Amino acid sequence: MKLFKRCGCPDPTRCRHAYHFHFKLNRQRHFGSTRTGNHQLAERIAAKRRVAVLEGREGFRQPKPVRL
Repeated sequence: MKLFKRCGCPDPTRCRHAYHFHFKLNRQRHFGSTRTGNHQLAERIAAKRRVAVLEGREGFRQPKPVRL
């Protein structure tokens, strides 16, 4: 999972802009904003979103197996 800021601030460690996350799961891209400038909190929020996608509560559902 990638955690980054989209702002163009000269010192990203001191800016208050929000962190964004990006990850791939089952060939699907998932991305969004954590809506916080705190790096540790942003990591926890992104991890919760990833778990929610894995459990099928959010985003795309697991593809159904093809019957032959």
